[in-house]
Amino acid sequence: MKDEPFFPIGIYNVRSAEDVRDLVKLGFNTSFNAGNEEFMKACDETGMMVIAGGPGEHMQDYDRLEQMRASVERLYWHPSLLGWYVVDEPSLRRVPPEVIKRASKLLEMIDPYHPTLLVDGSRHRSKPYQALVQVAAPAYYPIWKGMPVTHVAECVDQTVEVVPPDQPVWFVLEAFAWSTQLRFPTPAEERCMAYLAVIHGARGLSWFAYRNWSFDPEHPEKSDTWTALEMSPPLWQEILEEVRQFNELAPWLVGRRVPPIVEREGLKRVDWCVIERGEEVLILACNPAPVGCQHTFEVEGLEGPVKVFWENRSVQAREGAFTDRFEPMQVHVYQARKEAAR
Repeated sequence: MKDEPFFPIGIYNVRSAEDVRDLVKLGFNTSFNAGNEEFMKACDETGMMVIAGGPGEHMQDYDRLEQMRASVERLYWHPSLLGWYVVDEPSLRRVPPEVIKRASKLLEMIDPYHPTLLVDGSRHRSKPYQALVQVAAPAYYPIWKGMPVTHVAECVDQTVEVVPPDQPVWFVLEAFAWSTQLRFPTPAEERCMAYLAVIHGARGLSWFAYRNWSFDPEHPEKSDTWTALEMSPPLWQEILEEVRQFNELAPWLVGRRVPPIVEREGLKRVDWCVIERGEEVLILACNPAPVGCQHTFEVEGLEGPVKVFWENRSVQAREGAFTDRFEPMQVHVYQARKEAAR
């Protein structure tokens, strides 16, 4: 496991060593699958970290356990190994929590140096599972379910409620559509979901998925799912911009979670959080509502110009408060200094 602070920016379904090298250039740092020796060598050489598969729910399947033991022996010494993916979506398949607990403990005994992780996409049913591993990774895809983006915030909140304060939470974002659904997230929805996850406590992000293993560009209708890379260039470009931004923000985001602030008034809603680093203050804010609004932020000690990241502008703080405008689904990231610390 990495010793230095690390903000995972990951993606699923990385197919080849060439994919690894391409994705590292784009700013991704974590693959949610391992691969052959050529794949792992590319990860070792480029710094791409790997979450490798674990036994899942197959604790009574001795062939699968033997495969897992062999996988641990093969991957353990790779510097790119970050952790073990114990199981995917246990609540969806009604796997008893005791089975997942045994699987996680087994991996921890075999390899005490790399953390265990599981991903579950139920906002409610995942609660018994997330504290059984060392990294909680909730996943929720509201767009294809026809749900509001605020369900991302609720999913992270419900995970944070059931895990220890120092347990990492990494959120999995929606970057695909069912081929029968014909509905990808819009770029604004995708950006809003990513920032909602971080505001509410995620300290790592990943996207499902880079590729569909069986996608045929000449016959896309034959695939059950489509990814942004394959079928939605605007969404893929938005994801790459978010990757760039979170790489820039990573030094702020590697610490412990901070409490989110949710302010509602009628249809208006603004979710935000304050992260302090010495005398500097970072504020992440998002309007997940369908209406625009003005919002006033109050942070004790702020005075003077407040930089708005990536917008080539600033706003003015006076007596610990400043106001800004949000369009629907809009995100703003602010940086300021506290007067009292000068």
